[in-house]
Amino acid sequence: MPVLRGLASQMADIGSARAEQGGKTISCRKGCGACCRQPVPISESEALALARLVSDLPEPRQSEVRARFSAALERVVSSALFGRLRQPAEMSNADLALLSRSYFQLGVACPFLDDESCSIHAERPLACREFLVTSAPEHCAAPSDETVERVPLPAQTFRAVRAVDARATSSAGWTTLIFALEHAATAADPPERPGLEWLREVFAELAGTQGRFVD
Repeated sequence: MPVLRGLASQMADIGSARAEQGGKTISCRKGCGACCRQPVPISESEALALARLVSDLPEPRQSEVRARFSAALERVVSSALFGRLRQPAEMSNADLALLSRSYFQLGVACPFLDDESCSIHAERPLACREFLVTSAPEHCAAPSDETVERVPLPAQTFRAVRAVDARATSSAGWTTLIFALEHAATAADPPERPGLEWLREVFAELAGTQGRFVD
């Protein structure tokens, strides 16, 4: 995961540099946690990594974070969104966009959000690293396709990891962050494979081909 996190951050840096060369300014700043109320997609590999991260937290921090996960799940279960969030692979892109806006309106904060900043910034999900905007910060409080301008990236690491995980587990390959602990506790153990092999598949997916990379 550290390699993939670094790669996602590098892609974000490239996208940011291109945007700034075009005369735009990245709006995202520490203390602006609006996007931390979206249904953050994470790959199955990330779900396992986040579950391990939480298990390694000292007390009472660990119990606090686990309580936040439980509260977020309870909030979603009591809404009409729960079923759709559990079956994201069966939804079209348009339906996912609508679901994301509906989820945002619930105001469910990421369990790792402290004082409107990410408390696990170094280990934050790939999708979080890849979400940058150049539109005015006030638009993030009520996001829409017309008001929020995302920074285009040369490649999206999250999509590549999701695709590789999906092939390995014969599943959707991803879930939503608030389900991370539950997913890690109930998912079948992924097949064992050398780390280099797994990374090679991810890089091949990014390149839009298979088997191009060599040792």
